[in-house]
Amino acid sequence: MALNKTNTMATVATQAAYQNGENWLNSVLGYIWNNYIYLKTTLSSELPWAKVVPLEGTFLAWIDLRSSGLNHNQLSRVIRSKAKLILFEGYQFGDGGQGFMRLNLACPRKTLQEAVKRFVTALNQAHENPPPLEIMGIPVSSCGCCSS
Repeated sequence: MALNKTNTMATVATQAAYQNGENWLNSVLGYIWNNYIYLKTTLSSELPWAKVVPLEGTFLAWIDLRSSGLNHNQLSRVIRSKAKLILFEGYQFGDGGQGFMRLNLACPRKTLQEAVKRFVTALNQAHENPPPLEIMGIPVSSCGCCSS
């Protein structure tokens, strides 16, 4: 393996980024910030129980969905099957992440708007009419063990 050898183009690109990339970086950071404000404003008005955590040096927004009334499995299923989105699930980042989802803000605004629209629609529907609880893909009410 040639881990100790550098790629000439990578060296030139790194040097160019450090010497001339400040305007580009500031532009990208501003764009991501504006996407964050869009997400926060939209969820505040359309999903008031969902809270967007303040950004801390990242392009991934933490969304607190613990007040949704849905458990982790229900949230995941609704977001994937109804909203047709794949988000980073908070539990993957430790126990404190239960009930949170992470959304990538480093994308074109049009892409974010479409994702947020589907996210809001799916979660509002699920909040009003929660999906059934399941164990290994079988609705709990039809497994026979929980009925009286």
